[in-house]
Amino acid sequence: MFDFISPSNFDFFAHYFLAGFIIFSVRSRYVLGEKAKATDIIFESVVLSLLNQLVFLIVAPSLGYLVGFLPAAIVKFAEAIAGGRSVFFLEVLILPGILGTFFGIN
Repeated sequence: MFDFISPSNFDFFAHYFLAGFIIFSVRSRYVLGEKAKATDIIFESVVLSLLNQLVFLIVAPSLGYLVGFLPAAIVKFAEAIAGGRSVFFLEVLILPGILGTFFGIN
């Protein structure tokens, strides 16, 4: 039987839906208008998640390079807070919030 609640399924859901839904939600705070239908939200969330992954793949090497200039104590503290999943949180929560704000303002 397929297990719906597992870490691998959550990662899949987070990468391919949650990130786009966050972009869509943040962007909708800046844009006035009618509320979209649920099917449109789902489709747009998947597309925006793929766009988020593309931006992350472009930006991640630059961020990795810049982290090398930070003091080691700050890097270890950030890793301890995120539980070793700081890259995941950056890709699924922080970057979509930034992209949603950017899309909403534009």
